[in-house]
Amino acid sequence: MLRHSLKVAFRTLCKHPSFSLILLVGLTLGLTFALVIGMVVRYERSFDRFHTHADRIYRVVRVASDATAFHPGVPFSMPATLSREVPALEAVTAIDGVSEAQVGVYGPAGTITQRFQEMGCAYVDTAFFHLFDFAGTGMYWLAGDSATALQEPYTVVLTQTMAAKYFSERDALGQSLHLVIYGRTFDATVTGIVTDFPAHTDLPFTLLVSHATLDNFVQEYKTNWVAVDDEYTCFVRLREGTMPAMAEAQIQAAHTAHVPAELAQRRTYRLQPLAELHTDRRFGNYHHRTISPEMLGTLTLVGGFILLMACINFINLSTARALTRAREVGLRKVLGSAQLQLVEQLLGETFLLVLPAALLAILSSAFFLQQAGDLTHVEDTRSLFLEPATWMVLVGLVVGVTLLAGFYPALVLSGFSPLRALKKQRVATHPEEITLRRSLVVLQFFLALVLVMGTGAVVQQRHYLRDYDLGFDQESVLLIPLPTSTPETLTTLRNQWEALASVEAVSFSLSSPAGVGGIGNWEDMRRPEAEPEEPLVFQINYVDDQYLSLYQIPLRAGRNLLPTDSSDKLLVSESLAQSLGFRSLTEAVGQTVLHGVGPQRATIIGVMQNYQSASLHEEAPLLALAPDPRFHTASLKLAPGSRYETIQETVAQVKSTWTEAFPEAVFDFSFLDETIEAYYQEETRLSILFNLFTGVALFIACLGLLGLASYTALQRTKEIGIRKVLGASVTGILIMLSRDYLRLLLIAFVMAVPVANYCITEWLQGYPYQVPRSGWLFALPGFGVLLVALLTVSAQSMRAAYLNPVETLRQE
Repeated sequence: MLRHSLKVAFRTLCKHPSFSLILLVGLTLGLTFALVIGMVVRYERSFDRFHTHADRIYRVVRVASDATAFHPGVPFSMPATLSREVPALEAVTAIDGVSEAQVGVYGPAGTITQRFQEMGCAYVDTAFFHLFDFAGTGMYWLAGDSATALQEPYTVVLTQTMAAKYFSERDALGQSLHLVIYGRTFDATVTGIVTDFPAHTDLPFTLLVSHATLDNFVQEYKTNWVAVDDEYTCFVRLREGTMPAMAEAQIQAAHTAHVPAELAQRRTYRLQPLAELHTDRRFGNYHHRTISPEMLGTLTLVGGFILLMACINFINLSTARALTRAREVGLRKVLGSAQLQLVEQLLGETFLLVLPAALLAILSSAFFLQQAGDLTHVEDTRSLFLEPATWMVLVGLVVGVTLLAGFYPALVLSGFSPLRALKKQRVATHPEEITLRRSLVVLQFFLALVLVMGTGAVVQQRHYLRDYDLGFDQESVLLIPLPTSTPETLTTLRNQWEALASVEAVSFSLSSPAGVGGIGNWEDMRRPEAEPEEPLVFQINYVDDQYLSLYQIPLRAGRNLLPTDSSDKLLVSESLAQSLGFRSLTEAVGQTVLHGVGPQRATIIGVMQNYQSASLHEEAPLLALAPDPRFHTASLKLAPGSRYETIQETVAQVKSTWTEAFPEAVFDFSFLDETIEAYYQEETRLSILFNLFTGVALFIACLGLLGLASYTALQRTKEIGIRKVLGASVTGILIMLSRDYLRLLLIAFVMAVPVANYCITEWLQGYPYQVPRSGWLFALPGFGVLLVALLTVSAQSMRAAYLNPVETLRQE
């Protein structure tokens, strides 16, 4: 019986190839992008969840008492103290994610033959691989021992890729590397090699230097609980059964015991679950990429919407075709088929469409994820598709979609009256069925309109952030990392670079005004008469006297830095001067403030215009500039409008002079506007994804509308013929057939506007700088969707309007 039903179903589908193809395409698109979104969400949620006892691993983070500042860094003295003094902790490890390192490789003759500038460098201690074992990811030790490899100073563990890069055919174990990290130069012995870390970790390290090496460079900070570095983080694993609140209380008690009372009041330490490293933008991670839980939830909803729209599409198209099968159903009933048997037969037809659609969706989604890896960030698609859970979901989708898409059309078809069907009379259509079909179309376009409006908001917010005035000039600025150097060397470099025709200005600083990879130093500041427990947290940058002019940052009061100024002179931003309580900007000039460790006394010599030193995901921080020669960055202002060839030539000339000054350093460079653009890579990626998903959803919705138009045109064929005989024009018939759909689309638009506005408002709450909203944000997408939908309806209506009335009325 089952074989017979499937054979008949197959013949029925083959008898109407165009109709079956439309159904197959709609289902395949819906399943494909539901799978794509599901894989993306699953991948983003899988970061660092594979470690043994990952649910008990936390990062210790720093939070201001008023919850206005969030930082991941801890003092250098904290990890060792927590390990000794906090009984709630089972294990503690410290990571200093220095990121960049210059690596020199020794040749057989004992001289450095190759130099590399590497990312992914970190100082870690012996407990690192105890907490982070990467269980189940395929990562394992190729050489060395995890317990001892990082025990001694000046030792390093490499990933397999790095070992092959440096030593090729040679055995890397026991070899020496010449490392330069933040101006610290030393040789390190390779004591371990591990396979590459998995892609879905926020600890993407490739070169691990022993923490004991770092200890030799930071001896003065080993007992300092005040100074912090946001790259120096502490991870802990709680004892089984320990509540995070209890561990937090013990950590705070240890902190209070080692710092002055006022610092204990304004600085609080919290525990951040390991899984939140990937989803909490406030603290960031070493991958420099986060995605919020709200965005993951939104993607999940979009995937569900697309799949639901595909099912609605199937229902509308199947119902539209019901009239052509009325006689078949009537004949089956006369020959003894029960309604349940007819339902099974028609569900079988649905299954024969859903199954190949699912198989095609698997292939197409795997291909899409592989080709669009930069867009989806899903790097290991093969392992995702090999997981049993993935196939369980796929089977569930096939069964669920078969029932959801096929059950209602099967009930409609099996419920036809055999007598009326065999007489070739028009099968009566219940008002409830008409209402349901129209409701489904309204629902489809309601979802499509919400997606289109939401996508428009994402795109506009992206453009708004990109075009926002940051308060400084970011165009045509070349950034070059500096090794440790003398003032004389920098003066020589400045003179040589300024002599180049396409270089307008040169400035040296600790960091650029903003951009990914910049160095951010945070300190406390207060006026001498203020209470010690009420300081302001501000960001300080060390710059030369050319910094303001190169970046075109205006002074509002006072004077600029001079080459002769010492580190007790400060430039402060307008917001910092106001926050310190000065009644005017001119009043702030000449005033003394206390800041940093000690604290240190400094005099404000000028007030500069506010500028945005962080991404626009955050409020602009309070800023200060000091003339301290701790320079790590050279900024070169190039002539605006320089051609690509000119820029290439300038970079080559800059590199030539650089090589003369630093023959043992690796030359690297970037452009300021590109480092700032990197802040918003996630918004760019999501806007592209949402554009794609919205386009697919709109296409599926139009297929559903085509189904309803086909159904209506089929029902009103004779009416159209009579109207044409009585003199109706093609235009009049088109208006008549389109009027009902326009009404449905307008209902969908009215429903979508408040929902889209609410969703957009909630999403924008995560941005302190929000794109101004207007009615055009809803009107333009609405008009575009209405236009596309009406064109779809018109295409089907025009076909019905041009039918010969003789042919349509002959059956009577």
